[in-house]
Amino acid sequence: MMNPKAQRLRWARQAAGHANAASFARAAEVSEVTYRAYENGTRNLPENAARELAQKLGVNWVWLFTGEGASRKGRAAESVASSPFAPQSFAPGGLAGAEIDLAAGMPMRGVAALKRDVPVRGTVIGGDDGDFTFNGDVVDLVRRPPGLAGASAVFAVYVHGDSMSPRFESGDLVFVNPSRPPTPGCDVIVEMAPQHGEGAGACYIKRLLRRTADKVVLRQFNPPAGEKQDFEIEHKRIRNLWRVLTPAELLGL
Repeated sequence: MMNPKAQRLRWARQAAGHANAASFARAAEVSEVTYRAYENGTRNLPENAARELAQKLGVNWVWLFTGEGASRKGRAAESVASSPFAPQSFAPGGLAGAEIDLAAGMPMRGVAALKRDVPVRGTVIGGDDGDFTFNGDVVDLVRRPPGLAGASAVFAVYVHGDSMSPRFESGDLVFVNPSRPPTPGCDVIVEMAPQHGEGAGACYIKRLLRRTADKVVLRQFNPPAGEKQDFEIEHKRIRNLWRVLTPAELLGL
């Protein structure tokens, strides 16, 4: 699942007629590196940047930053035909009085009813180019998927890197419910034990293949050069192993 701010930013850029991030960055005279980081979700979009980019894209900055309200000022709802995302079909009468979320083709009323109370605890590494640790920082709050209603201690993280591509791309948002144990074949977040016995260790997202008495066997789909696709980690080096919830689990199916 893509970072919601990044998804709205990408839609706004496409709707403004810019085929890619590079062309928009040049036209808007903004840093291409910084803009790409905002659009792929590896860097959180701050309010001041949302205001500046919204002005250049011709959209409502409040909608861009929070997802609330109309995408463009002075309009109750934008034409779904202008969205690069194909509109969904709904049962007659099912959307009476409801606006449309242009980026997802969903009733705004239904999305807005979901509480924005799931903490994003940071970014998990999908490659070997990061040093994220669970240090207690909360970098964002996102809406609670319906399948997690009433669940406690749930959290989300952004993926960084591409070692799990195409299963997970950099900027994807993944959810964890600590009460659901990992099983072979599921995707997991691996929190390593700190190297010196204190503080926090690095975190990674991988596919759990199997467990033995003293180690776990993991898989990465797009390993960095020189690394194996399947590898082992001893239990004693792991602090936590969390299951990444599937879309079906997030929807409560």
